[in-house]
Amino acid sequence: MHVLLFHLFFCAVFFFLCSLPAPARSVAAVYYVDPAEGSDANEGDSRTKAWEHIPGSFSTDNRGFLKGRGWRHLGPGDTVLIRSGSTVHSRLVIDHAFYNNGTPEAPIRLARDPSWGSGPVVFDGSDQALGSWDAMILVSRRDYIEIDGASTDGIVVRNVRGRGLHAAGNSEINRMTGFAAKNMKFSHNTGFNVIVHRQDSFVLDNIEVDGAGLPDTGGFYVGGKTFGCNKGLLKNCRSHHNGANPGKQAGGTDARMGFWVQNCTNITYENCVAWENEGRGFDGGSKNVLNPPFSTVTDNIVYLNCTARRNSYGFGATFDDVPEGGRYWYLNCIARDNAMGGWNIYSGATVRVYNCLSADNGNGFYLDTLVPWGSPPTWSRPTTVYIKNTIISGNSQNGIYAHECKLLRLHSDYNLYQEVESKPTGTASRSTMIRWCDAPGREDRYRLYGYGRAGLEAWRKEHGQDAHSAFFGSKERHQVRADAGTDSSRTAAPSAVKRGGANLTTDWPAGIIPADRHGNPRPVKGKWNIGPD
Repeated sequence: MHVLLFHLFFCAVFFFLCSLPAPARSVAAVYYVDPAEGSDANEGDSRTKAWEHIPGSFSTDNRGFLKGRGWRHLGPGDTVLIRSGSTVHSRLVIDHAFYNNGTPEAPIRLARDPSWGSGPVVFDGSDQALGSWDAMILVSRRDYIEIDGASTDGIVVRNVRGRGLHAAGNSEINRMTGFAAKNMKFSHNTGFNVIVHRQDSFVLDNIEVDGAGLPDTGGFYVGGKTFGCNKGLLKNCRSHHNGANPGKQAGGTDARMGFWVQNCTNITYENCVAWENEGRGFDGGSKNVLNPPFSTVTDNIVYLNCTARRNSYGFGATFDDVPEGGRYWYLNCIARDNAMGGWNIYSGATVRVYNCLSADNGNGFYLDTLVPWGSPPTWSRPTTVYIKNTIISGNSQNGIYAHECKLLRLHSDYNLYQEVESKPTGTASRSTMIRWCDAPGREDRYRLYGYGRAGLEAWRKEHGQDAHSAFFGSKERHQVRADAGTDSSRTAAPSAVKRGGANLTTDWPAGIIPADRHGNPRPVKGKWNIGPD
């Protein structure tokens, strides 16, 4: 009897152990996935023994993990290669169930295999049920995970009824570290496409979001109240057609934007482009950090060589409830043809706009110390703005429109201002270069037109700004941009400002080489000329 009981116990333990995923190998390994020809009963260690699903794949009814008998528990240095041209129909959850943490020297990689098959790997969410906050790809509380399409658009995430990619750490104190996603494209998804929460030292590189004009989609969403991130890089990313009506949204929501960052520190956007979004191309701020639960105060957000065109606003920077604080940098950036304005800066931010172009927008710059618009004066926040070595040309309403600005501290010089004559029917015949609403006397005291020397002299004398700036009248009469209508700030030959500019080297953010959009070192001979030559 005792022998029989022991035999039954042994068999039960044996079958239980066999049902568990195989343990991770002590040495980093490469595994293969072929959704068309693979089997999850295979060992996965060769193309001929490939798995059908990636470890961590969910059932399409979203009720839990699939049963992968041959799946391994992945560890540092392990790589999962997916056959090119494959289509994945199941959402992927990368968490403790099948993944350990990677390390800085040995991340865990999921990648398209460019030498096996042809075409992108497609995550198609058409058949995948998702909860309200679910994503087609979720990376949860795992360090040093890398997802790589191997070449541009190598991994495509499409037709998802919710979020595309969501990387989430545990808290702002215990963030996820070292996440990287590269060479991906997101399209026709109904929620925010790329979300990173509670991350430290993350990289998003060469990723495109095509919102396809869907009404409530959004591009890149970084941080948020209690979801703040630190040390992030978004490089060569593109976000467009989020929302159904390009350029029509006044604000007030984080959806339908190209790039959005909130409650984060030390985030850099480099060579990123946002176009034809219903909301803003790029927007950032801090929200409700003074009320529990407390959250990170945004600081040191850098936009380098970024472009925003045909959105509502091109760029936005605000502090919703912080008296005065975090820094935003816009370096070599271009905002053009944005319906409401090139830049919207308000309520407590400290913003530096250097060597930029704001052309053919509604307002070149809209500056305000109130949030939201129309709030009581007690809601005003000291706001500091530096605008230097910047071309402000052809904006249909105002070059700089300083609205509620008793607490506004504007520092502007070495700029090139140019108005527009051909305003819409029913409006004044000319746009305004500088409009300062809180000027002493009457509202238009500092209204400055290119053909009126008195306005220029009053502005310089009474406000103390733009001592070295140039005013070129209307763009219809003087073409100061060599490549008008393109994403270029290169100036035409006869330009007074081109001969000089402010030396911004000491005011450039740490860790970023002072150079123009073409990589030419600046300043040259002690000055930073307007526009790359």
